[in-house]
Amino acid sequence: MLAIQRVEGATIQFIEELPGWNRALPTTLIAPADTLEQRRAKLHEFVARALALHPGHVEIEHAADRPPIVGKPLGSGLYLSSSSRGGFAALGAASAPIGVDVEALDEAGEIPWNVLHPSEAEMLQGLKGRPRSMAFARLWSLKECYLKSLGLGLGREPSTFAVRFLDGELAAVDDPIASARVAYARTAWRSAGGVWSAVSTVVLAGQRR
Repeated sequence: MLAIQRVEGATIQFIEELPGWNRALPTTLIAPADTLEQRRAKLHEFVARALALHPGHVEIEHAADRPPIVGKPLGSGLYLSSSSRGGFAALGAASAPIGVDVEALDEAGEIPWNVLHPSEAEMLQGLKGRPRSMAFARLWSLKECYLKSLGLGLGREPSTFAVRFLDGELAAVDDPIASARVAYARTAWRSAGGVWSAVSTVVLAGQRR
């Protein structure tokens, strides 16, 4: 197995440039990417640097309804996830299952109360205006991340587990039927074209492969 730099007892890094990155994981790269081709090219570059390999020695497999997979080199030990919205992409890499998601702030949108856990709905009902919209964008991005990290997508009812904010960035997931513990859950905010988005990452503890 190739040597991957791990972050012990730390949290998720968010970076915007690969030069100077110390290769420590888990890390989410937030980068401009208007097209699918740009996103895949940036992910390829990201993985090559994470593995300290020439890009020509790295292959990434893409298939519908599943996260990207490192096809070459075999046994890399790297888990990947990607998401894009509003002209930029969030690309996650970790040594354990990971999910990343981008959720745009929509101050005019309606809250889909029926797909929220009761504790999440109670938290949002205590907020009004922009704070509520920001909390929902963050909450929903974390829920998407968690389901991605489990390999489920929206194949599971989102109201069956709850996201709790621990502070302005970190969160926890309360899941009564959890198959794995959440090691890290963190959100950063980025703006593109005047629209703010919550960029979240969830990493599970341990490997499932």
